Amino acid sequence: RCVVASRAYALRGQRCLVPWADLLNHGASHEVQARYHVLDEVVQSDFVMTLTKDLTKDEEVLQSYGDKPNAMLLLDYGFVLPKSAISASVSMTIPTPQIPDTDPQVILKKKQLWSSSGGRFGRETVLELNRLNFDQHLQLQRAAAICSRSGEPTPGEPSDPVIEMAARDGCKTAAEQMLRRSKPSVEMGEIGERTLQEQDWEIFAQQACFQILDEERAVLQDFLSWLSDLSA
Repeated sequence: RCVVASRAYALRGQRCLVPWADLLNHGASHEVQARYHVLDEVVQSDFVMTLTKDLTKDEEVLQSYGDKPNAMLLLDYGFVLPKSAISASVSMTIPTPQIPDTDPQVILKKKQLWSSSGGRFGRETVLELNRLNFDQHLQLQRAAAICSRSGEPTPGEPSDPVIEMAARDGCKTAAEQMLRRSKPSVEMGEIGERTLQEQDWEIFAQQACFQILDEERAVLQDFLSWLSDLSA
C-alpha cells in the first residue's frame, strides 16, 4: 500500500503504477521539466511523459508530485524541501457552541456554523490553518460567538464589538494553546541529542520533523501577529 501511495499516478480517478516513470524525483514548479498525460483518454492506451523545456547534458529530469507542504511530502514520500513553495498548515481544533435543541433558532444557528466551517461543523471543529485562510478561522469564531447568544443569529459580518472581541480572543486562545504544546526545534534538538542513536535515517527524520515543526510554529505566530494587527 505504501508503494502504491508514493509512486502511483492518478489517471481518470484511478491510481496506476508506471515503471520507470516513477523513478523521476520531485521538483518545485519552476524546476519541473516533465509532465505526463494519456495518449488516448478513451481507451487509456499509452502513458506519455513529455519534456516541457530543453535540458543540458547530465541535467536531472524532474516532475511534480503535487502542490504539497513539507509535512505531506515527508509523510507520503519521505523527504522535505529546504523551503517548501506551499505554505505550511496546522490542524487547529476550535470548540463550537453546543446549541440546545430547545433553542427556537437551533436549526438556523447550526446552518450558520456549518456554512462558516466549510461543512466541518461538529462538537469540535478541526480546520487547517495556513497563511491563506486566517479570515476563515476568524469567521468561524464570529459565528460561534453569535450563535452562543440567545435570539436569532445575524447573517454577514457582525457589527457588535463584543462579538468581534470574543472571536479574536477565541482565535488567539486556540493558537497560543497549540504553541505551548509545540516546543521549538532548539529545545527538541537538545532532547534528541541525548536519546538518538547515530543512524543516518534517524538523524534525517529528526531534522525533517524539526523543520516541519518550525514551519508550523511560524504559521501560528503569523496568525497571532495578524490578530494583533486587527486589534491595533
